[in-house]
Amino acid sequence: MAMTDSILSFGDDSTSGVPSHLSQRSETRKRPRNSSDLPNDDALQVVRTRCKRAIKHILANQKLPECYETYYRSVEVVCRARHAEQSQLADHISKELTDHFHTNVKKRVELLVNENGTPEDTATGFLEIFNEWKRQLRILSTLFLYLDRAYLMNHPTKFTIIELGSGLFVDHLLVESAPTSGFIIDKYIVLLEKNREDKHLNEITSAFTTTLFWLNSNNRLALHSKLITSIVSQFTRLKAKWLTKPETYFQNALSCLTEEMAHFKAARAPKSFLRELLLRVKWILFFQDFRLILSKTILYLLQPESKNQLQVLYDFCRTTKSDYAFDSITMFVFCWGEYIHKLVVSSIHEIPKGENWIQPLVDLYNRLEGICQHSFSGDDDFDFELRNSFSKAFNERKTNMQILTHLNKFCDSYLRDSSKKAKKSAAPLTFDEFLNCVLLIFKLINNKDSFMVLYKRELSKRLLLSRSPNLESERSVVSSFLKLIGDSDMGREIDTMFSDISSSKSDHNLTIEGVEFSALILTKSCWPEIPGSVSDVQLSPQFRTILDEFAAKYYSSNDKFKDRVLDWSLYTLHQMEIVAQFESGPKELNLNLLQAMIVMLFNERDSYTIEELMKETNIEEKLIRRVLVSLSEKYPILVASGPTYRYNSSFKDKNTKLKIPFIREKEIATMDQNSLRAIERNRNQEIRAAIVKTMKQCKNATVPQLFDAVFKLVAPKGPISLDDFNTNLDFLVQSQYVSREATQIVYVP
Repeated sequence: MAMTDSILSFGDDSTSGVPSHLSQRSETRKRPRNSSDLPNDDALQVVRTRCKRAIKHILANQKLPECYETYYRSVEVVCRARHAEQSQLADHISKELTDHFHTNVKKRVELLVNENGTPEDTATGFLEIFNEWKRQLRILSTLFLYLDRAYLMNHPTKFTIIELGSGLFVDHLLVESAPTSGFIIDKYIVLLEKNREDKHLNEITSAFTTTLFWLNSNNRLALHSKLITSIVSQFTRLKAKWLTKPETYFQNALSCLTEEMAHFKAARAPKSFLRELLLRVKWILFFQDFRLILSKTILYLLQPESKNQLQVLYDFCRTTKSDYAFDSITMFVFCWGEYIHKLVVSSIHEIPKGENWIQPLVDLYNRLEGICQHSFSGDDDFDFELRNSFSKAFNERKTNMQILTHLNKFCDSYLRDSSKKAKKSAAPLTFDEFLNCVLLIFKLINNKDSFMVLYKRELSKRLLLSRSPNLESERSVVSSFLKLIGDSDMGREIDTMFSDISSSKSDHNLTIEGVEFSALILTKSCWPEIPGSVSDVQLSPQFRTILDEFAAKYYSSNDKFKDRVLDWSLYTLHQMEIVAQFESGPKELNLNLLQAMIVMLFNERDSYTIEELMKETNIEEKLIRRVLVSLSEKYPILVASGPTYRYNSSFKDKNTKLKIPFIREKEIATMDQNSLRAIERNRNQEIRAAIVKTMKQCKNATVPQLFDAVFKLVAPKGPISLDDFNTNLDFLVQSQYVSREATQIVYVP
């Protein structure tokens, strides 16, 4: 903010830190004259002559024969002798100064003009002449201070020595009618322009500026308007040049503006000039082509190293309504949102294939939100546009489903405990951090119901396969989702899923024939459909006995349970732990029911062919091959020899507990397709409901009118294309909810 303060701080209206030679004259009280103090005529003549000689010595740049005090006292004696002496001495000084100015100073300036040197040479020569003249005036003013204060400052028509000398300089050399005026001012402007091109205002230029503003303290010169016009013109040219390198545009513009304002403030330019200059230059550099400038530079403005420049620009924008009657904030917000949308889309494309999108997108959002807080002072308009732009990118048709899928996978990778890779990637996040990331993205998607369809399916797999290390974390995530989407059937179904798991763990743990048996009793209507049921598998007598005994105890435990049907056909989801003996020692194997059935058959024989295993278990060939592959590849419990499999008693592994994975890629793909189809069905129902609702209200409408109305109803919940609309409209026409009549769609009651 130091940059802004330095640009906007003008100080006061005075042109100097020292009282001006044109400042208001103060009243002085004359001391009563004492006749005994008055000199005689001879003594007065001596004193008068000394004063006149001092004037000639000073104007000739000669050393004074006597000290300053002697001359000061002499002037006092003359002035106190009689009033006429004051007038005569003042007239003599005026004549001497005027004659010396015309015969010496003016001619030197005219000679300098005729030489037509470089701007630097002209400035140096001008300053040398003026500073010598000013030095002479100051010495005279010091020696004749008594005359200045006692007579000249109080006289209505006369000027003090410095006023007289500077007035001669202005009237005969710098006013617009003076022949030398245009040349000097033009050379000064060229010198300023050259310094700006070099990005450095040197000492000569600073001194020249200070001198001209000192001489123009009464605004008699046409300096201010010429200066501002030339500065604005040059900054217009510089802007075009700087925009060819947009990465440094604001750095160049702000540094040059800051130096320009500092230069004129140091020269004691009046506040009115400084304010007009600042407003004109700001308009040219930033707001005349504001949208074009933002479109070229916003990429670089949002980099961390440019945060102060961005804050200065925002501060400038806050005053444009009062300064220019121009609402730059609205345009700034629009360009900010437009850029963020493009940035989000490009960032999605740049994420490496196979990497989850969520964390990079959350990091991007947090970085941009930090810019809002720091550079835009937490402005609500910018914050809203940030969320709106992310939401717009997330809900576009080409990215929406991918966002839902990646968010679902992000949740799954954090909450499940089976993947070491997932654990590693989630390790840096605490649960609160994880939940904040998830809710940030969840709030920005419109079709939250569609996401919940995907999430519910992954949740069911985690619950059924015991992949969740913390059931409370699962509940907390779901509760956060449901708070945002409100009461719904989905929420009630998920609550039932949790209740099923909790009640199963507490109520359905039994020991049957020495086997610890835990059953998951699920309310089928509330759980996602799980493909792959194998209802005709021939279970071994031991397994069948366990299931039958549990069913009998379950039905007898509560009269309400008698009408329920227990379906055990999802054998691939059954989890069992058995102890297998090997030459290296016993191993505890975690298997599903189908795997366990195959392994336990080898208690009776050492080897089986695939056909024999199919006959024993009644499992179809495709499925039994998957089971056998799972038991013979990663952990070779069985060893294949052609179509025959034998028990591998020499199997070794450093772990005593092993979880044998089951190949289920195709099954998962089928489940994902089911989820997508469910989302599509829900979406079609929303579109059809919106069409019918609109037609009930308006009775008839053209297709464009109907699409516009339906789009407004449906778009907030997710993307909709013209193809989606036409497909569902055709369905309603075929179902006779609406009819087509020429160019009109008509509601059918």
